[in-house]
Amino acid sequence: MPAADILLIEDSPSVLRPLTRVVEQGGYRAHTAESRAALQARLAAGLRPLAAVLDYCLPDAPEGEALADLIAAGIPTLVLTARNDAATRERVMAQPVVDYVPKDMPGALEYVAMLLRRLDRNRALFALVVDDSRTVRQHLKQLLERYQFRVLLAGDADEAIRALAAEPAIRLVLVDQDMPGMDGIALTHRIRRAYGRDRLAIIGISGASDSTTTARFIKAGADDFLKKPFNAEEFHCRITHNIEFLENMEALVRAANHDPLTGLPNRRAFFAASEQVGQPYCVAMLDVDHFKSVNDRYGHDGGDRALTLLADQLCEHFPDETCARLGGEEFAVIFASADIRAVHARLDAFRTALASQVLNVRGRPLRVTVSVGVSDARADGIGGKLAQADERLYRAKTGGRNRVVSLDGTDAAVAG
Repeated sequence: MPAADILLIEDSPSVLRPLTRVVEQGGYRAHTAESRAALQARLAAGLRPLAAVLDYCLPDAPEGEALADLIAAGIPTLVLTARNDAATRERVMAQPVVDYVPKDMPGALEYVAMLLRRLDRNRALFALVVDDSRTVRQHLKQLLERYQFRVLLAGDADEAIRALAAEPAIRLVLVDQDMPGMDGIALTHRIRRAYGRDRLAIIGISGASDSTTTARFIKAGADDFLKKPFNAEEFHCRITHNIEFLENMEALVRAANHDPLTGLPNRRAFFAASEQVGQPYCVAMLDVDHFKSVNDRYGHDGGDRALTLLADQLCEHFPDETCARLGGEEFAVIFASADIRAVHARLDAFRTALASQVLNVRGRPLRVTVSVGVSDARADGIGGKLAQADERLYRAKTGGRNRVVSLDGTDAAVAG
């Protein structure tokens, strides 16, 4: 995906230079304008960036007049300004801006970089608003769309449950308490039973004066609570905090269950996946041939590239199976099938395709081959299947490598 465009409107070189550097370090293309006239020229030329960072006071727009141009163009805008008085803040936040950032705020540029990254990521996220008031639903929708979320609406609990089942990309749910039928707290409890905190964030909303509402929402499984009425700045801060926390949780779960080099599930995830197979299955174990020699000759970078190639080819050939890196040069695949001959044939086709690939490592060709052992579906549990596959993998190694050994002991023909 090409890098997104960011428009920086700033007349001070001492601010523009580090701001441009921060934006480009984030992987974005920075476009600059030093005045309102230059901004208007950029817009007239067709530039429509992901977001804009606007210096509120420009030489030809000293009272923030340039903000109107960006709002009219529908460009999400962060206002970065040296004016930090209450009147300016109130005037800016009354507009549909993403945020107001004082230049003298500690870490101001890093905060801007975080907001830009957040806007970019939000474009792939769905938020679900659950409220029986159409007016409130539309208001929350507008606020969320300002931060680039894709928004779904539900007027009651039943609609919300159907929406969650239909759209797996929902990562944020805003739930009003006072609704006909199932109320917000009961809905929160039901959602949380089905979706963990690493899957989606729930924010309860209520204008009730009952002091226990917040605690009841949190105990039901909500991550946060907003009391009506709330302003856009508080809304943005809470939404951002909860989504960032959710993504950090997702990253921790992924780190605990995936190999950092290849991106494949690790041993822990492999064993967990085996418990979810609801039918007879076979297990294949694969081992890179002469891997120590690969490392010795091509260096560890060459070894890493060999492992990554193997992982990529596994994902390409077996997209519906669980492929994992168990450790070192050892990989495994779960096949939800009891047909050992069909599994053998698929693995042999994979082995042949892998052997035909040639890596260029510092100007030297590197071919990667694997030996494979396959268990049959009758082996007892994942432990028994791995033990049987490992024994057959050993036979593939001692039989000449670059071959598949399965139930009947037949070896695939060695690639020429």
